[in-house]
Formats: sequence, structure tokens, C-alpha cells
Amino acid sequence: MEVLVSSALTVVILTMLFTVLIGAMNAWQTGTNRLQGNADARMALDSIAQDLQSMVVRQTTLGTLGQEWLYANTVQTPNAPAGHESTWLTFFSPSLDRQPGQQGDIVAVSYRVGYQDALSETDEPRFRIFGLYKHMMDTRNTFIHALGREDTREGFWLGNITLDTNPFSPGTVNSLDRRSLLIPNVVDFTVNWIVSSDDTLGDLPSGLDVIRINNSFRAGTGTPGTEYPGTRLDAADISLTILTEEGMRMVQTFARAGTLAQNLNRVIREHGRVYTKRVKIEY
Repeated sequence: MEVLVSSALTVVILTMLFTVLIGAMNAWQTGTNRLQGNADARMALDSIAQDLQSMVVRQTTLGTLGQEWLYANTVQTPNAPAGHESTWLTFFSPSLDRQPGQQGDIVAVSYRVGYQDALSETDEPRFRIFGLYKHMMDTRNTFIHALGREDTREGFWLGNITLDTNPFSPGTVNSLDRRSLLIPNVVDFTVNWIVSSDDTLGDLPSGLDVIRINNSFRAGTGTPGTEYPGTRLDAADISLTILTEEGMRMVQTFARAGTLAQNLNRVIREHGRVYTKRVKIEY
């Protein structure tokens, strides 16, 4: 009887200890993942801010609009469920992490979110993860093929970083260069622009989603005839939504079950953390 009682007490005590231990391990893992997410977000935001602050803009007289130095628009996220959109940001900058040993220093830079297998070229759907991709064209190809274009999106980027000719169509399959993954688990990338305008042009629309810098800055809503040529870009609020490890595991689980489209927004609400940074822009 004494042995049975002592054994039962031992089992109870060990169960309590294991419960406390598992809770402590989970808390440790959660804290570690949060610290990793904070570090990733800080690194990515600093990279974008540094590139934007050193953005290259020159006065040119090519064509009607002149050379396009910056383009930003909300587009369909490659491979993600239809309707999931994020910002595609392209511009020119002497980015500090460009490949060394090149002639010249100006490179064409692109930031956008992708959803794909970050390791395998086969792009297995069950291994896809969200991530922020930073593409930099080398200085030679930038000078020959990108500089001087009135529309860098149509004339340059569509043919250089995607396998699909139209990444704006919902449901199309695209592939971003896996070597250009900046940080994983980024499910949304948004840039909100702070612009000023001459009083003579009237008030700017509240929902700007297309931003261009040509000889005269243009801001619009994507509808032809809604550009505002007298505006100036003052700053940008950069926002990244990063999923926790648990959230990314849920994304992969729903993807395997074929129900990601129905559950993605809920996962982002429950397991996404938003990081923001304001960047002052001078050009």
C-alpha cells in the first residue's frame, strides 16, 4: 500500500513538473520566435529605408514623360490565393548590398512579396512559404536595359524577375528568384506615401495606390486621367506583416488541405505582427 501511494504521488509530481517544463519551453520558443521576427523586420525595414533614402532621380527629356525612376503599385502576390495583394516597389539606388566588383554603382531594385518554395526549383506547393524578395539587377544590365525607360514595370521588370508574363492576373503562377529572398514569413508589404501638392491642383485623392516619379512626379489611383503632375513625394510609411512560426505552419497545413484561400485572412489576423517605419525621401 505504501509503495502504491508513493508511486501515485511520484506520478502526480512528475506530471506537474512536465507540465511546467513544457509551458516554459513553449514560452521560450515563443519569445525566441518573436525576437527573430523583430530582428528580421528591423533588417528588412532598414534595407528598404536605406535604399529609398539613397534613391537616384535625374532630370531627363526622353519622350513625353521622361525616364521613370520609381514605380509602386498594389499587385497580386505570386502564387498566393487570388485577391491576396501587396506592394511591388521598383526604383534605382546605389544599394550597399549590391554585388561588389561591378563597374558603376546604380542598380535597379525591386521589393515584393512572394509565396513559393524558397529552396527547391520544383516549387512544391506543400513547401511554399511567404517571404519578402529583394531583386537587384547588376549595374551593366541596369545601364543598358533599365535606365531611360518611360515604364520600367512593362519595359524591364516583367521580363526579368518573373516566369509569367502577367503577374497581375489573379491565379497565375509566377516564380521569383529564390536567391533573392530577403526574409521569410512576410505575408504583406505595404507602402503608404506622404505627398504634397500645389494648391492650384486641388486636393489629392485619399486612396493613392499608384506612385511614379518621372520628370514631373505623378500620383494616381490607377485610373487613366487621374494623375496629379504637380505633386511631390515627401515620405513613405513602410509596413511589413510577418507571420509567427505557428502561423506559417498553419498556412502550410491549410495549403496541403486545399483550404488556404478560405483561411489565410484569419491566420494573418491571429498570427501576424505588423512592423512599420517612416522614411523621409529627398530627391
